[in-house]
Amino acid sequence: MRYFLLLCILAFSSFTFAQKGRKLYQQQDVIIFDTDSAVKSNKSVETSEKKDVETPKSVETNIESRLDEKKNNEKNEKGADTIRRKDVYNIALILPFSADAGWGSMAAGIKEMTENGIKKWNIPKETKISIDFYNGVRMAIANLNNAKVSINLRVFDDKKNEDVTKEILKDSSMKTMDIIIGPAHTQNAKLVADFCKENHIYNFSPLSTSKYVTIANPYHFKLAPSLDMHLKAMVDYFIKKYNYGSILVMCRPTDEDRSFAATVYDYVAKLNLTKAKNEQLFCDTLVSGNESSKKAISTMYTGNHTFVLVPSFNEAFINSALDKVAGKSDKVDLFGFPSWTEYDNVNYASMNNDEPILTKVSFGDTSNVEVKTFIKNFHNAHGYYPEENNYLGYDVMMFTADVLRKFGLSIKENYTKIDYQGIGTHFTFVPVKYSKFETGSDLDMYENNQLNFLKFQNFELIPLENKK
Repeated sequence: MRYFLLLCILAFSSFTFAQKGRKLYQQQDVIIFDTDSAVKSNKSVETSEKKDVETPKSVETNIESRLDEKKNNEKNEKGADTIRRKDVYNIALILPFSADAGWGSMAAGIKEMTENGIKKWNIPKETKISIDFYNGVRMAIANLNNAKVSINLRVFDDKKNEDVTKEILKDSSMKTMDIIIGPAHTQNAKLVADFCKENHIYNFSPLSTSKYVTIANPYHFKLAPSLDMHLKAMVDYFIKKYNYGSILVMCRPTDEDRSFAATVYDYVAKLNLTKAKNEQLFCDTLVSGNESSKKAISTMYTGNHTFVLVPSFNEAFINSALDKVAGKSDKVDLFGFPSWTEYDNVNYASMNNDEPILTKVSFGDTSNVEVKTFIKNFHNAHGYYPEENNYLGYDVMMFTADVLRKFGLSIKENYTKIDYQGIGTHFTFVPVKYSKFETGSDLDMYENNQLNFLKFQNFELIPLENKK
């Protein structure tokens, strides 16, 4: 009987979420491009009720005057130390809503659920990510009344399709944008990054973790750290805590896993150059299927702690790594990738016992008063509790408003001054170079180097410093 009541509660909650979700994510919010006809909708995001957020009446509105204003700003940029400000900033958000398929799936799921009392909502993963991110953005827009910055926000659906993305970028309004947020997928992100570089438009990339999206591009701000940055942050955390010790990378004999191990090796080698001999890190690799995999972790001890890093997305391998370090949590710090919490077949009981440390870009700490308020407001507005991409969307839009208020369009000139702490996401930036491009700029982009460090305890993620 208890389980039946629980099922009923869950079904009712899902229905409430679906109904409220329909109110806040409507197809007409998103500008849709058809790859065949390239005919666009002139409907823009319905945010005109917010006094500090102005929505253009159509794509063509004041395009010429906005282009002239943009050119004048670019002329003033050269050799000027002053902050370049505007009365209104034009921002485009490009995400793979896949609105036609996604919304149809959502509507079908709602119908199925109401008829049978069972939730069967097979919404595509990228659609859910986009909706969650966008709902977070809209929560931020509702809080911009006192931000002292006015924004024209336009939202586009790239449908996870390169041809659609190209059509979006051909639209005459895109060159008037001051910032483009997105897209999510690597190939589309490359197209937008190149467009932004050519037209001197800032590109904030909050979802793509690829490090090879652009070259020598000072207008590209990577809000979502690459996996290389995750690995470096893990090593930095270990060094800060223990100063020196053993770093052990467990990986499979694949190019991807070996590249992650190489990133760790290269970073450790660089760090050791500045360390005294007796404080240098010792780095080794255990490769699955090789002779090295037979080593006991205890052989890696150097009198200090051992850092075991498992940069893998393979669930079976993750489980074998968890088994190898089981019961050694007092001597070993185990680090894993953010996606570990999303898998179906990972041994969560073992994760709970050994408390591996995971990194995530966004995380809402429910012990924080500000986060509690956000959860309450978000649930009232949307009918479901916020998840990672809701926090991310909210923080990205609030961060965007904050840097525009402080630095106007002189963002790259002031990147060292950026230090924004959102409710679940922290942003500071460093110049990075991942390409082999030898001439021109010594940076490829500015990358966020801030992450949340979390541990899996009592079958839930909590901040590392939080004692529950």
